[in-house]
Amino acid sequence: MYSFYVASVWVSYIVPALLLLAVLYKAIERIKAKWDVPKVSLPPLGWRVVEVMLGACFFFFLMRGVASDLSTRALRADAASLSAQLIRFADERQNQMPSPDPRDWDAYTRGVARVTADTRSEYAGRFAAQVALLRREFARRGLTDSALDSFYPNPKDPLAVRAVGERLSVLAAQLR
Repeated sequence: MYSFYVASVWVSYIVPALLLLAVLYKAIERIKAKWDVPKVSLPPLGWRVVEVMLGACFFFFLMRGVASDLSTRALRADAASLSAQLIRFADERQNQMPSPDPRDWDAYTRGVARVTADTRSEYAGRFAAQVALLRREFARRGLTDSALDSFYPNPKDPLAVRAVGERLSVLAAQLR
């Protein structure tokens, strides 16, 4: 689920942070020279480094735009794949639900509680992070879904997990 777009987003945060650090370093270097503070020993850092970092920042912001265009297909594919996995997982869990038995209602409710707890636990371990990442990316692109927003953090049962998968596929289909 790792894509070029995700890498470009991280780089586009790291490069400006490094640029800010270089500019702050240059400011400290100037203050040291102006106030003649002999206790602080800073190695010389030329303005060339700041210019190179500005160029790298500009380059990575351009690449982020290109990656965003390229990643629409990847995002759609990732969402469709995860949607299919979630629906398959929900169907498997729904098939594990016990049948209602009026003679032994307590056993039925214990079975439902066990399957529901297992479903929540496995969803949290296998799918929650991926769903959150995709949901955030869809929101960044202006695509939101209230049903997905209400279910994805903690689906209560297999039907809610299935709803998350279905809503992801709907958002994927809306991508242009």
